[in-house]
Amino acid sequence: DLLKTSSSCPFKKDSKINDLAFHATSQGSDIEDLCKLGEGTGSCGYYASRKGLAVSRVVCMTYGNFFSEDSRRSLGVDLRGSVVVVDEAHNVPEALRQVANSRVGKEGLER
Repeated sequence: DLLKTSSSCPFKKDSKINDLAFHATSQGSDIEDLCKLGEGTGSCGYYASRKGLAVSRVVCMTYGNFFSEDSRRSLGVDLRGSVVVVDEAHNVPEALRQVANSRVGKEGLER
């Protein structure tokens, strides 16, 4: 399997990703749409969505990515000066608990 033996995505082709990222930012596509389009063009919807973040004015993300500073940093999302709209806000306390929790198994404790 190419994905298991290669250190990078075989669909990460810069010219095609640029085209797909442009589509994502101009059409408001979600990751599922981008993946379908990527399959048809031989490009990677994941990398196109990441590239499109830099110029996007509206970004939707999961609670886990939003509340985790490390996740936001890795995605290149800076919230300074942003307006944040939270859908399903009654789920925020549970999402915060999940972000704040970590589990350590027996193997981790033995190290």
